[in-house]
Amino acid sequence: MKGMYRFGYFIMKIWKPLTGFKVKNWENIPKEGPVIVVSNHLSLSDPIVIAAWFPYQIHFIAKSDFAKNRFLRWLFTKLGAFFVQRDEADLAAIKKSLTYLKQNKSLGIFAEGRRSFSGELGEMKQGSVFLALKAKVPIVPVAVVNPYHLWRFWHRDVELRVGEPFRVEGDMSTAELLEKYTLLLRERIQGLL
Repeated sequence: MKGMYRFGYFIMKIWKPLTGFKVKNWENIPKEGPVIVVSNHLSLSDPIVIAAWFPYQIHFIAKSDFAKNRFLRWLFTKLGAFFVQRDEADLAAIKKSLTYLKQNKSLGIFAEGRRSFSGELGEMKQGSVFLALKAKVPIVPVAVVNPYHLWRFWHRDVELRVGEPFRVEGDMSTAELLEKYTLLLRERIQGLL
């Protein structure tokens, strides 16, 4: 962990016991990376909830809209995040993701592509499964519960639920693998909710 990310991790070590913020199935978190952590997406606090429990830095992929704001671009970059053009095949972001994974860095992806304001899990894009297949790294499905209450310590109901990691493998065509494992990933995250 580096710089500002390490500082934030330290702050969350203090904050977690004060708020009753807990993790379920801690044993499913791999001891080291690289991994791709894939989560539902309810709140801007989701990356904090996830990062607080993993023992290594998670490099989140954020929508490029955040990069338009100079302060947010600076902050996200300092925290190790990078940006992707949403709703299109962003080759630069794919290359950067694969480079990070080859460098033993772990990624955090919200595969729905946007926050769910209804609280329901939306359809998932295939990007995280594609990256796991190409880089040959495991996917860790997680579900964030009540992230809105992260800063409201009196609620004491924020939870990270961690699913069992899995790898994308098989002798099907790439298209069939992507479809099969994207559905499996969605089922795993839905099961955690």
